[in-house]
Amino acid sequence: DAHDAAARGLAAWWSQRREVTQVLHPALPGSPGHECWKQLSSRAAGLFSVGAAIYALERPDPWPRTFGYHELFHLLALAGQVLLLFVVWRQFP
Repeated sequence: DAHDAAARGLAAWWSQRREVTQVLHPALPGSPGHECWKQLSSRAAGLFSVGAAIYALERPDPWPRTFGYHELFHLLALAGQVLLLFVVWRQFP
């Protein structure tokens, strides 16, 4: 949370500087992709959290020899990253 607050504060500070024409940060209202960020960032966080819980509990372990809890963790982390990549992509219309 501290990193997020610092990044938002820095982005807001830069956006008020006269010598800066545009700050692309999805958390800033009015930034391209802000609406997309509001929708997808919490979903990505949910995927990361569920993946972390699965990894910590070591279950479910659907097919332990080929696709177990560890692979499921990676799949959920990858899905969360794809959502965040989409948010970054939306910054550039």
